[in-house]
Amino acid sequence: MDNDNWVTPPPPVDIAAQFPELAHLSRTTTRLHPRLGSPSVFESSMGAKPFWPADESWPTCPGSHFGTYDEEPVAAVPLLQLFRRDVQQLPFPDGTDLLQLLWCPRDHADDKWPAGPKTTLYWRDSTTITDVIPEIPATPAHHGRYMLEPCVLHPEPGVIEYPSAGEFLPESWGWERLEELSEQLGYRADTALFEAPGTKVGGWPSFCQGPYWPDCATCGQRAEHLLTVSDFESPGDGGDRWAPQSSDDGAAPNHKDLDGGCMQLFYCPRCPGLPHIQYYDR
Repeated sequence: MDNDNWVTPPPPVDIAAQFPELAHLSRTTTRLHPRLGSPSVFESSMGAKPFWPADESWPTCPGSHFGTYDEEPVAAVPLLQLFRRDVQQLPFPDGTDLLQLLWCPRDHADDKWPAGPKTTLYWRDSTTITDVIPEIPATPAHHGRYMLEPCVLHPEPGVIEYPSAGEFLPESWGWERLEELSEQLGYRADTALFEAPGTKVGGWPSFCQGPYWPDCATCGQRAEHLLTVSDFESPGDGGDRWAPQSSDDGAAPNHKDLDGGCMQLFYCPRCPGLPHIQYYDR
């Protein structure tokens, strides 16, 4: 996994100087830069067979699904596998070094979230896995919903970003200044300057429908952003600001079943087990 050649270009302007109100809100994120490939089970990956224990059943979803009629439980689909050695920004619980994220590739509707796939998250100690599951069950791709192509990852840590402009900038002058910068840059400043798009770990969420921060169901306090899964890396209305510079830029995945949206995962760092909350934002 060669990560050295994957670099996010610097911002076209000094964001902290242009927007002093945001200077103290800078965070770093790890951009994962998925590209089509054939990763092994021993690598961090997206949409590929994971390092799953042979003595542990592959998860299925027996619940009802919005707009789809399945006669049998639906087998989960691998979404992300991340090893600590590749993505150190993840808040791995003590004794773990592997995060595996799966989802049920069907729409699930309830009174809190938009219809979307249901995620399940596993923290593991990879050294305890001696035998890997030979094959994972095939999942019928009704209408191709939420089925991902296998991708290798090129994690890029330390990318500096800021929260969404609409969340913190004063309405009295913020949007006027953004419009001025957009004219100067030749593309939309609000999508080019602040939060990094694409699949990433940590940092600030890239909201599609406006800021939304869920609370932990156990302690009631605001959850923190864990990771984002997206179907694009560089929004068309933000120029090439976020397009990574690489000497070997392979084909990007065609995960269009996310409908231009993002799966946002949040977690509670205060509660045992780091309970996670998903928000399908589209």
